[in-house]
Amino acid sequence: MRKRKRKKSTKSAKSAGLPYKFDENKKKEILSCFANGYEKHTDIAQLTGLHRQTIGDWIRDGWITQDEIFRARNAAKLKAQKIVFDVFDKFDIDRVGGDTVVKTALWWLERKYPEEFAQKIEQRIKVEMAQKIVIQILEVIKHEIPDPAIRQRIADGLRKIYNI
Repeated sequence: MRKRKRKKSTKSAKSAGLPYKFDENKKKEILSCFANGYEKHTDIAQLTGLHRQTIGDWIRDGWITQDEIFRARNAAKLKAQKIVFDVFDKFDIDRVGGDTVVKTALWWLERKYPEEFAQKIEQRIKVEMAQKIVIQILEVIKHEIPDPAIRQRIADGLRKIYNI
């Protein structure tokens, strides 16, 4: 893959080969946006006064590393966790329900990290429900399979599995 050549700026940018407008303060500003939970380059561009493509170029070219972005995003996660855990430590869980800051932090954590923070919906089928389903399947089999021997083998197999 060929590297894209950059036009040299006629303005007096840093002479060390850094892209125009790049400085450590802008980098910190961008990483701060990631640390505050912003993900889209468009949002970060509006907050920093840069073009979204400039931010993408700086990341692609390594001026801002993926490791730095990961650490900043992790800081946002830790900040939201801290809000939630601090409130749970100080107050009774029933009283926390009305706290907007906590609700917001929980909402953000559930959507950003569902595997860790989203409420798990239990999808177990009770034995009685499974038996009702098998009986309905047996009724369908009775009407759809004309051969009584095959029908009986299927029914016996299902009854054996679900103890009907």
